[in-house]
Amino acid sequence: MGFATSWAQTAAKQGVVGLTQVAALEYSAKGIRINAVGPGFIHTPMVIRLEGDAARLAALVAAHPLGRLGRPEEAAELAAGLSSDKASFVAGAYYPVDGGYLSRQRSESRARVCTGRSGLLTQAVDEEPFELVCLFSVDEVR
Repeated sequence: MGFATSWAQTAAKQGVVGLTQVAALEYSAKGIRINAVGPGFIHTPMVIRLEGDAARLAALVAAHPLGRLGRPEEAAELAAGLSSDKASFVAGAYYPVDGGYLSRQRSESRARVCTGRSGLLTQAVDEEPFELVCLFSVDEVR
């Protein structure tokens, strides 16, 4: 999930997904499993800065189906589990640790389906309007 002005972070996260898949293909035959854990909004110093802005923090929490931000140990537990023998058949996968945030975003984006012709959609993100030029419909992509 990308955000306006977060070009570098979005590119980096997508790069990690691709590198994870390629590395899994290259190293699986050697018995090395490669997976990626993608923490979402985790209660870390970067996110704690929002505590000074109660309205913005509340909006961020409300954007998560689980109704809260994640804890660092939750991402660590997943990484530990993927590293264990209990995940011995797991390779090349990306696991978001995000309290359902990406699922909600994907569901909402599917609801805003283009009409099959170029068009202009406007929606609010962080209470700032932005425009999205639609070049195809979801049916055309399938």
